[in-house]
Amino acid sequence: MREVLASEIRNAIRYLRANWLAARVLASYLSLYLLYKLLGADRIRAYAERLHEKNADRVLTGILELKAVYIKLGQVLSVMGGILPSAFGEKLVGLQDAVPPHPYKDIERRFREEFGKSPQELGLMLEPVPLASASLGQVHRATDAQGRDLAIKVQYPDIEKIVEMDLKVLTRVTRILDFFFPDFHYHRIRDQIADVVRRELDYRSEARNMATFAANFADDPDVLCPEVVPEYTSGRVLAMTFMEGIKIGNRRVLMEAGIEPAAVVKKLAQVFFKQVLKDRLIHADPHPGNFLVRPGPKLVVLDFGAVEPVREPLMKGMRKVFLGYISRNDQLVLEGVEIMGFESVTGDRAVFERSVKHYFEKLLRYRPEDLAKLNPEIIKDFTDLKQLDVSFRDLARSFQYPEGYFYIERSMLLLLGLCVSLDYTLDPLIVGAPYAMQLILETAEPGSLVIPPPPAS
Repeated sequence: MREVLASEIRNAIRYLRANWLAARVLASYLSLYLLYKLLGADRIRAYAERLHEKNADRVLTGILELKAVYIKLGQVLSVMGGILPSAFGEKLVGLQDAVPPHPYKDIERRFREEFGKSPQELGLMLEPVPLASASLGQVHRATDAQGRDLAIKVQYPDIEKIVEMDLKVLTRVTRILDFFFPDFHYHRIRDQIADVVRRELDYRSEARNMATFAANFADDPDVLCPEVVPEYTSGRVLAMTFMEGIKIGNRRVLMEAGIEPAAVVKKLAQVFFKQVLKDRLIHADPHPGNFLVRPGPKLVVLDFGAVEPVREPLMKGMRKVFLGYISRNDQLVLEGVEIMGFESVTGDRAVFERSVKHYFEKLLRYRPEDLAKLNPEIIKDFTDLKQLDVSFRDLARSFQYPEGYFYIERSMLLLLGLCVSLDYTLDPLIVGAPYAMQLILETAEPGSLVIPPPPAS
């Protein structure tokens, strides 16, 4: 009873802290909005930039303290640069879904809630120190009565209540933002976060994702994933076979094992293209902790909580964008971006076209390792609206964020960073191009692959 009461008090304090953070940030932007109306954008530009920096620091500090849903919020905002000042992208881009582990007694409590028994009573010997911990749960290595080596993912007690409290705060904030800035559709951010987090709380859904992914790559002996162990799996506990391998980020150990980093990059690119262009189902959290490598190289894929369908317009549009990228054709890229659904019906068509071509030209100037680092200089270069001669509001009105694209964008950014850490001389889009072209040819509609020549320079 004492533990439950203490937990309720902690949750209430956390709820108040989240509301206080939101109130401070919103109040500061309300004052900025009033100054904008009174003095105009030019006269408050320097003050606005300082305020963006200050609030970005506030939000990052708050996210790191509050964790849970707010980690997901920061990850979403870090790749949705069109709806926030660039300072937020700079601060949040490196945000990771990792937290200090919960005590082992919390893990035992969750087992009793799910199975009515402790791990020991179920015949499981869990190592008390977790292999990994994140915002919603942690993973422990275990051995069962049959001697099987397992990895068991356990959700934290009370995390469902915490998630719903967090989503209430986000709902309140986005309603206020939508009232003042209806063109930006902030409620879409809240909806995407709510959708992905609620599904990540259902470990039976993750077990189904794991089985689907395994089936999609059943014909490829070089892509492996764990198998679900159903007798120890529930909605809040997921048991799977333990997978051995070298951490993908450990380049030195890979090379000592005779594994060429370039071959790993090629395999990562092939896995990505197959998911988007053929399977239309994507692993949306491909950070280094979710990949192991075995000699071959064989790729071991872990953690299927964030697996997302690739909607048909996104898949068709990405085909065009890819063909435009490899042929250096901005018109083809523009067509692809339109098909994907980025153009807003209420926006300025000329601004939309000019912006797409402008950013495509920038993309071609940078090397893969430059883009993957996402250092402040590159972010500022991409977000400098003076080069476009367009206001932030007009740019935002001309674009909308297609449903489901966040997961593809996040996956591409994480994979790009991972590939660059393995071999910075390789562009994974180019390395995977022959494989991607093969998939496009296999699935393309007749007459859909006519590539116009690039415009004369």
